[in-house]
Amino acid sequence: MGFIEHKVKEPNIRKIIRSICPHWHFAHNSSHAPIGRILVCWDPNILNVKILHTTSQLIHCEVSSILDGLEFFITFVYGASEHTGRVDLWRDLGTLKNSGCWMIMGDFNAIRNPREKFGGTHHWPPHMDDLNKCMFSCEVDDLRYIGCHFTWSNRQDHPNHISTKLDRVLVNDTWLRTHTSSTAYFPTPGISDHSPAIVHITPPPKPPKRPFRFFDFLADHPSFFIYCPKGLEANNTGESYVLSH
Repeated sequence: MGFIEHKVKEPNIRKIIRSICPHWHFAHNSSHAPIGRILVCWDPNILNVKILHTTSQLIHCEVSSILDGLEFFITFVYGASEHTGRVDLWRDLGTLKNSGCWMIMGDFNAIRNPREKFGGTHHWPPHMDDLNKCMFSCEVDDLRYIGCHFTWSNRQDHPNHISTKLDRVLVNDTWLRTHTSSTAYFPTPGISDHSPAIVHITPPPKPPKRPFRFFDFLADHPSFFIYCPKGLEANNTGESYVLSH
């Protein structure tokens, strides 16, 4: 679980985690961002988590499940509010690119196209393409999702209302091949002005068992023995057929 823009000072983080998630382990990037930007916590009885890389805008982890052996990389992101500050984020994500099962999720403070914004100005300066360029470079795309399309709003009334899709879940091709049924869910925001992101990882449905069917009339064909598959042999009478092992 990741908390973005939590604004908890470092001395208080342990106390808060102990109060809401007793016995859980946690990691944060307060040494890079004293205000409190990203906090990651997990149940050590379920997951092994190794922190691989930390900056002021991301925490990159390697995760393995104790219960079922599931393994993947996950990067929690909180992009800078100014586009000049996000330049470091795009660069760092590019260096983290890998062929393993990889997910990137969080608040990118950027959108992919004008359709991801409602209200306000729709001016599109060149830096607005940075997110798309980063996704192309990292070879990731949006995970299939349900729920809110616009994940943030200024909570003002018309005509000053603005809504955008700042929060997203990105995955690479390996993730899509491994977790074909995974889905992201963006529920309606609560006390926050952002929608939380919940990722469901479920095993793909098993294909239904289909019975083997053999049409008896095929055995009456004069060329049946010529085209008969190996292992299908006539018995001593030549009138019925059995499968040999």
